Amino acid sequence: MKTAMIQTRVDEELKKSAEEVLSSIGMDMTSAIRLFLTQVVNYKCIPFNLRTEQSAASFIAAEPAATYATAAPSAGQIVNMISTLHKYGWISSDLIQEQAIRSFQEIRKQAESGTRPEMTLEEINEEISKARRERKNKHLL
Repeated sequence: MKTAMIQTRVDEELKKSAEEVLSSIGMDMTSAIRLFLTQVVNYKCIPFNLRTEQSAASFIAAEPAATYATAAPSAGQIVNMISTLHKYGWISSDLIQEQAIRSFQEIRKQAESGTRPEMTLEEINEEISKARRERKNKHLL
């Protein structure tokens, strides 16, 4: 495969900070850029939602199900997203707790009003199986 060079200028601090983050996950800058460009081609768009710092704080509540290829994220995927946001300091523990309480209260309100459909036993068992598969796959990685 023939390769082409890409050159760009970025702020020195931005480059250094990005290298530190990438290094912590075992990736170099070249691989990260190649991964980004591959995903742009695969999805034919920017492969993530663009947010301001302020909007990142509302990520948990505002992330639309349409962001995901076929369905809303599983509980395990949500936990992973929250953990990543917290790990990099994008949201605080207080915000996580506050949002979790609000989400719980909203679900409770929907359940009490009858506006939230109940899950069948099969759906509950499928969710449990899915969570177990995700946990097993996570341990295999």
